[in-house]
Amino acid sequence: MIYVLRIGNYIIRLNSKIEKFTKIYYNVNGPCERTIYYERGMNMAKERVKAPWLNFYDGVKPHLEYPDFSAYKLIEFTSFKHANNISYNYFGTKRTYYEFLKQIDEAARAFKNIGIGHKDIVSIIMPNTPEAIIAFYAINKIGAISNMIHPLSGENEIKDFLNKANSRCVIVIDAALEKINNIIKDTKVKDVIVVSAADSMPPYLAIAYNATNTFKDLAKALKNFISQNNKLTIRWNEFIKQ
Repeated sequence: MIYVLRIGNYIIRLNSKIEKFTKIYYNVNGPCERTIYYERGMNMAKERVKAPWLNFYDGVKPHLEYPDFSAYKLIEFTSFKHANNISYNYFGTKRTYYEFLKQIDEAARAFKNIGIGHKDIVSIIMPNTPEAIIAFYAINKIGAISNMIHPLSGENEIKDFLNKANSRCVIVIDAALEKINNIIKDTKVKDVIVVSAADSMPPYLAIAYNATNTFKDLAKALKNFISQNNKLTIRWNEFIKQ
C-alpha cells in the first residue's frame, strides 16, 4: 500500500513498511524526485540523493563516517598521534602538531580571559594565516562558535553577517580594519583582535613586510581605529598573552 502526503510544495509517497519515501518537488524544469531510505536497526534515517555516478567510483565511499566529538578533540588526537609532524607551513614558519596544539590552548585561555564563553559568537575575518586556524580550534575548545567571514566582503555585507550572528568579538586582518571601523558602531561587537599578515612570518620576511608603504598605511588605520572606538582593541600578539 502506498500513502501519499502533500507538505508545502512537495509530495511524499510512503510505502506500507515505511522503509523509504519519495519526495517530489517542482521547479522550472518540471518535477524532480528525491528518495530517502530508512535503514533497519538505525536510530536515525540516513538521507541520500539518487546518484548514479556512484556506480563508477572505485573503492571510494559515498559517505564519510564522522566521529562524535569536537573539532578540537580531533586535532588534539592528531597531535598525540603525530606530535612531531608539521601541522602548517606559513612562508617558512613551521609548527609541529604538538606546537600547534599548544598555540590553540594558549588562545583558548586568552579568549576565556576576555570573557568569551559557551555559545558566544566570534567572527573570524581573516585569510588563511596561522592565527585564523588557531582561533578556530581555540573557539571550538571553549564551546564558542566561529562565524567565518571572507575579508574581501563589502562593508555592508560584513555588518549584516555580524548582526545576523549576533557576534560579540571579531578577529580581523588589519587589511580589512578600515571596513570594520566604518560599521562597528552599528553592531554589538565588544572586542576587536587585530592580526597582521606578518605576525607569523619569519623575522626577515616580517621586517621586509613592515617596511612597505602598505604596512605603514595599515598601522595608521589601526591607530585611527583605536582613537575612534572604545571597544577592547588588541593586537593578536598581545591578546595571546592574556
